[in-house]
Amino acid sequence: MEKSNVEKNLSLTIIINLTLTITEIIAGLTSGSLSLISDATHNSVDIITMIIAFIGDKVAQKRPNNTHSYGFKRAGIIASIINAVILFAIALFIFVSAIQRLQKPEPIEAFWLIAVSLLAVVANGTSAYLTFKGSDQLHIKSVYINMLFDVFASLGALVAGIVIYFTKWYWIDSVVSLMIGGFLLRAAYEIIDESLGIILEAVPKSINLEELRNDILKHECVHRITDLHVWSMTSQDLVLTSVIEINPNCLAHLDQDIEEIKSDIGPKYKIYHQTIEARIQAKAHKD
Repeated sequence: MEKSNVEKNLSLTIIINLTLTITEIIAGLTSGSLSLISDATHNSVDIITMIIAFIGDKVAQKRPNNTHSYGFKRAGIIASIINAVILFAIALFIFVSAIQRLQKPEPIEAFWLIAVSLLAVVANGTSAYLTFKGSDQLHIKSVYINMLFDVFASLGALVAGIVIYFTKWYWIDSVVSLMIGGFLLRAAYEIIDESLGIILEAVPKSINLEELRNDILKHECVHRITDLHVWSMTSQDLVLTSVIEINPNCLAHLDQDIEEIKSDIGPKYKIYHQTIEARIQAKAHKD
């Protein structure tokens, strides 16, 4: 997905969610539905997270310079962490509000809950679709996961409205709100876990370091690996640095051997930024 399309779809998603948030606030206050008010509050935060993701995407596109030789790609990771922290906060707010309402259920107008929930399913579904193709980037993924859970949350509110309409079980509205909060906490945790892994330069979860080491050692000129590091610049851009010892008789075609190693492990592990330093195998000393 081209950057221009990412920005265009984020802008459209912001407009959709702004319209939905205003509608849910009005309907929630009119009907007395906590799940609608909770979802409206969440959607208002969604808009903030989208704006943060939009800014992160713009900064990440800046070219490398003399002070930032790798560029600004991790701006999107910072945006992801900010968004995940916001999700944690709003989930806690929903939990507190739902528990208070469970202790003292209040009447809810089921018609408004059903009608607005149907609208929210369509709006959130459209938003999830718009952000799906850019979700291989972590800061866009944070928005996509948010939108996807919003679809399920809206479906939950719809079911709650139908149940309330036929049974007058007003407490079901609070139960749905607790479910929404639980989904948000899990999504936020997953985003923070992946983001911190990138910031701390952990080995990407897609990489089996021992398997990678063995693939390099399969090349007959490689005697041993004295240093090997793999980390992520972003969720897409993986980096490898390694120091290898080569057999002395391979010195004449060293460049070719290194390029073969890179072409072997690059496509397999999706590592396209590789730095491999070669040293001649040290001779064993006799006593």
